[in-house]
Amino acid sequence: MVSTGRPRPRQVTQGIRMPDLPIRFKPARIFELRHRLLPELSGRNDTVEFSARNEEPTPWLGFIGLVALTVFIYAQPAFWLPGSGSGYSSELTGTAAFVKSLPTAHVLGMVGLLGVLFYTLTTGRRIYFTKPQTTLIFLLVMCAFLSMPFAFDLPRAASYFISTVLKLLALYLLTINVIRNMKSVRAFFWVILILGLFPAVGTIKCYLNPAQFATRFGGRAGWVGAFRDPNVVAYNMVMLIAIGLCLYGTARNAMSRVIVGILMSVHGLTVLITLSRTGMVTLAAAACAAVVTGRKRGRILIVAIVFLAAGVSQVPGLVSRAQTIVEYEQDASVMGRIRIWGVALRQGLSNPLFGVGLNSFEVLSEGLIGRRRAVHNSYLRIFAESGIFALGFFIALHAITLRELWHMHRHTKKINTPEAVHLSIISRSLFISIIAVCLVHLTLNQDYDWLLYMFLALAVCVKQIARNIGLGQGVVSRR
Repeated sequence: MVSTGRPRPRQVTQGIRMPDLPIRFKPARIFELRHRLLPELSGRNDTVEFSARNEEPTPWLGFIGLVALTVFIYAQPAFWLPGSGSGYSSELTGTAAFVKSLPTAHVLGMVGLLGVLFYTLTTGRRIYFTKPQTTLIFLLVMCAFLSMPFAFDLPRAASYFISTVLKLLALYLLTINVIRNMKSVRAFFWVILILGLFPAVGTIKCYLNPAQFATRFGGRAGWVGAFRDPNVVAYNMVMLIAIGLCLYGTARNAMSRVIVGILMSVHGLTVLITLSRTGMVTLAAAACAAVVTGRKRGRILIVAIVFLAAGVSQVPGLVSRAQTIVEYEQDASVMGRIRIWGVALRQGLSNPLFGVGLNSFEVLSEGLIGRRRAVHNSYLRIFAESGIFALGFFIALHAITLRELWHMHRHTKKINTPEAVHLSIISRSLFISIIAVCLVHLTLNQDYDWLLYMFLALAVCVKQIARNIGLGQGVVSRR
């Protein structure tokens, strides 16, 4: 055969490239939505890559859906409507009961997912999916699913799996595909920091006017709905304080710093007035992590000491409550938790592979100790209900996330560029928040909590952003 001297054209593989993960979808070639909806892009190459210093644009419809879902979670709108009862009681009637029955969270989550899908179809961008955290979360969900046949109450376990576990998985996948650049990270941080005022102001109002609200946990202040438990309020406030540290460090002007400082003060005060021992310990741990990882250690330490001194002097009962952390033998609540931890450990050891079934320990405890008791420990709860493999995946999920955030912080703070500085501050704040979560797991059941999986997703987003703008090589090489 005589060669013509012309190079042979390269064959282009269309469709889905499975070996190169994260998965790249090119469905615009199939549906031609790019050319129909965005004709100005028709002349561009489908395989164009981002330059090293360019960030991916934000899928705004997906971002709006995620923000609306976050507003719904923080605002608890059903408890503001007619029929919510005196003092925002948990017994809802009328309009409040109707709104509570609506699948609002499902609709908002679907809006976000459809926004991400529309974004990828029309622009040919990538869908992020396969990360170590994603794999571990899928394995954890699989363990929860396999434990359901062993549940003491199968309908209860199945309902919890569908209404909680699967929704948290969807929230995680939505977040890692919506937050695609540092601008969207900072915007979302502002959103959740401001929305935290709902439970914060509600808890402060309950603290100042306890007679107007229903009886709380031991007379302690809380709010409504998901934030009725003072411990949950305190846990959320500590996480938001860590986010406030990020926004304070990346603020562009003095006014922004003042606003962030005010918001952090409100959230910190809320932690103290809940009289939550979990909140006190995690707040102290977050402060220590901020001092150790920060550059201006002396200033941070002085602010923390002044704030703590002011809180101790203004919140009655705070000192006596804090003393029970050390003198735990004299506190019936602490001793009761220690006893239930022993029961959960024995149940896990007796059923090491699949546990006693998802969301079944609280029902099972009624027959073991005479009344229903939560485990008050995320690690023991997962071990008792889903087995040893689920516990291993759960611990590995936190450990890998902390390692990557720490490496990101150490790697980017050595680079003197605005992008690297912001990434260093963001990864440090998320590192502090995950450290706080690991401590919260010791005393609360937060293993399937929406805030935990949102923050784990944000940690993945930071790594993806660093890789897209050419700053992630130092972290990727350590994997």
